[in-house]
Amino acid sequence: MELKRRLQDLLLIFGNNQFTSLFKIKKAFSVLFYSILGTPIASEDGPIRLQIEITDRCNFDCIMCDRHNLQKIRTLDNIISYKTFKHMVESINPLYITLNGLGEPLLNTDIYKFLELCNRKHITTSMPSNMS
Repeated sequence: MELKRRLQDLLLIFGNNQFTSLFKIKKAFSVLFYSILGTPIASEDGPIRLQIEITDRCNFDCIMCDRHNLQKIRTLDNIISYKTFKHMVESINPLYITLNGLGEPLLNTDIYKFLELCNRKHITTSMPSNMS
């Protein structure tokens, strides 16, 4: 049963992209290998997934959001630049990126550049949004 779950995880790494590079295959099998061995690292080739908060700005005030507590500590009005995003993506070369955090990703004006870069590099991308 455990091996079946690990194989399913391996298939998820490839995402919905039809392009599969040798790097992706190597990294995916590295994850599977280290997973079977039970080692603390998933891949010697670096992280396979990134979660990046591209902004902490939000246009909603949802009662369940933890932004209320964080606003007491610091100002929430930050965005990540395309230059910084590109540097992280190119230096880490993940297989999967989630663009989220405490902010609404669509409020970052460079969102289309981020998605275009991920698409060009065949990185599976997800982006939770309030769609406003």
